[in-house]
Amino acid sequence: MKFSDKLKTLRKSRQISLTKLSIESGVNKGYLSSLESGRQANPTLDIMSKLANTLDVELNYFAEDFNPQERHKKTKLPKGLKKFIEIRIREKNKLDVEDIDDLYRIEFRGKKEFSAQEYALFYAHLELSWKNKQK
Repeated sequence: MKFSDKLKTLRKSRQISLTKLSIESGVNKGYLSSLESGRQANPTLDIMSKLANTLDVELNYFAEDFNPQERHKKTKLPKGLKKFIEIRIREKNKLDVEDIDDLYRIEFRGKKEFSAQEYALFYAHLELSWKNKQK
């Protein structure tokens, strides 16, 4: 299912008007209408995150077709995270949207922006914890 169909179906199933979704998410109503109609097809990670939070779904609900190799360039991600993503792309190491979202939301001792090397360390730690949970 395309992003536009997912958004419209979910919004209607929650019985939320475009106006209410716009107010609650902080996303412009005209832009929401363009997303639902398919005239706009590439929302940023920030927009998808706002919509997912407002509609109470996981980000990956919208992001199944998300291509971080292309869209991260349009998203207002911290410079260090963009650099880390670019390094992973050059090394042919896939990052899915959930990984990017997890890294995007990291806050450590009040700090929210990190270098590419710090994001690499955080990601390595996350990978280890995921592997340990699978055992």
